[in-house]
Amino acid sequence: FTLNVTLTNVLFTADLNNSASSIYNSTVTNLAHLLDDLLKASSINSSFHGCNIQALRQASAESGTTIDAVCTIKNDSSSPGFDKVKVYHNISATTNNVTALGPYILQPDSLFVDGYNEKNTVTA
Repeated sequence: FTLNVTLTNVLFTADLNNSASSIYNSTVTNLAHLLDDLLKASSINSSFHGCNIQALRQASAESGTTIDAVCTIKNDSSSPGFDKVKVYHNISATTNNVTALGPYILQPDSLFVDGYNEKNTVTA
């Protein structure tokens, strides 16, 4: 499944667009580790294999960085079926309503799990 989220405290730079740069590689390694830990503690832990960061890109109309990841799960009769809404809610709950992932600050309405997103609404 795909997972996308925007980091607001990571300014997108040329280094983050260059897979040969040490900054790109350390950022991707750290993010993959954080996502793996997060999903291993979720409702899909028994079927979860891992996440691979496919790209880091400039967030649209933002100065942050968007993560594009592909996460894999075991898909057999012994595994529970993949429920993107449930996984979205698990991630939301474990990231303080999509605001924090380790040292990273997340844009709350930027989480997409296999295309599924819930726009957060703020009431005054």
